[in-house]
Amino acid sequence: MGLTYTRLGEIFSNNLVATPAIDSYKQALNCFLRLKDYSLANTFLHIGMSYLLNKNNDSALYYYRKSMSLAKEQNKMSVYIGSISGIAPLYYDLGYKDTAFMMIHDAFSLPKDDDQYMTCCFTYGEMLAKECQYDSAIHYLEQSINRNTFATKTVSAELLTNCYMALGDTVKANYYQKIYSDNFTIYRNTSETNIELSNIYDDYQQKHLEKTNLLNK
Repeated sequence: MGLTYTRLGEIFSNNLVATPAIDSYKQALNCFLRLKDYSLANTFLHIGMSYLLNKNNDSALYYYRKSMSLAKEQNKMSVYIGSISGIAPLYYDLGYKDTAFMMIHDAFSLPKDDDQYMTCCFTYGEMLAKECQYDSAIHYLEQSINRNTFATKTVSAELLTNCYMALGDTVKANYYQKIYSDNFTIYRNTSETNIELSNIYDDYQQKHLEKTNLLNK
């Protein structure tokens, strides 16, 4: 059941439907808590990501910290890198810039696969762009845009557009602007799916509440 709830959480989060994703991952967490010695690091990471999607940064930070601590303790480096990539921008936005950059530098020094490397590139590139270090930001973002994740590709294209515009390179800016516009059109066209998923979730919640009320009478 925990794995089933995790898959549901992935469906919701991949379609940017935050609240059902949070609830699904928390249901998974409740299942996994019953298992002896089962690592919760990855589940904490998913909950943190879902809260970030919901723009609830305080809760996202809480779960990212739990994930990062547990993953480091259990030597789960892929989860640890994912947690760092999520938490570093939050620390940056809170004003702890040195801590944020130290974290991502730490992630770069760890063994990782190509996907994890591009995740780090995206996080680092995004922070460098905020620092107006455009040349350095471009170096990393032009790697992260190749990640096989729609959100990373889209935001990388947007950031690259802004960086090249700041540098006065309109040819490159227009190139990445087209990628961003094409991806944003795809995102806009999937809004009906997102609404349908939200409606399915709301309908389930309502029926579950009615059933619970009947059982309690």
